[in-house]
Parts: sequence; C-alpha cells; structure tokens
Amino acid sequence: MGLLEFNKLPINTLVGADWKTFKAITAGREIDPAYRGKYRLTKAVCRLLSTLAPLQENRYRKLLADKPLEHDPVFILGHWRSGTTFMHNVFSCDKHFGIILPIRLCSLI
Repeated sequence: MGLLEFNKLPINTLVGADWKTFKAITAGREIDPAYRGKYRLTKAVCRLLSTLAPLQENRYRKLLADKPLEHDPVFILGHWRSGTTFMHNVFSCDKHFGIILPIRLCSLI
C-alpha cells in the first residue's frame, strides 16, 4: 500500500467521529465551495456509521459476553496526529490482534 495524500481523498478524516461529535465540530462553520462535496460525503458516511454502531455493539457484546480474555489488552494512546491510527493499521494487519475500539473524548470539544 502506498502513501495516501489526504487532501486528495474524497472523504475527510472526521468520518470516524460519532454523529454527536461531527455535529459539534462542524456546527456554525461555513464550508468552502471547493470542499462541499467532501463535506457532504463525510457527513453522509458519518451519519450512516453512527446509525449502525449501536447494532454492531449489541451484536458483539452478546457474542463476547461469556468469552474470557486470553491475553492482556493493548492500548494505543497518543496525542492527535502522533501516529495512533498508523499503529492501529499496523496491528490490524496481524491476525493476533482483533478490533480496537476508539475512546472518544467528546467533552473536550
């Protein structure tokens, strides 16, 4: 996989935010005409993923409720833009690691 140029992607990195966070960040902002398409696509995907998140959480909570942890969990902590997503992507390529759930600090926004 080559390096991505984020400014050329059709979607913004806010797509990973929950709907409440997305609305809080974008509320009252004027979107430059050159970025309106990217904004709309990001908004639509964010809304869709936020709608589906509770379904996914409920399903996997039930499936994993009686399963003990075999290994200690790994936490990736870091400042914004410090490489935590890169580390997540590296760990995701290893079959020994499962999903890593992000912890969002919405109170900071």
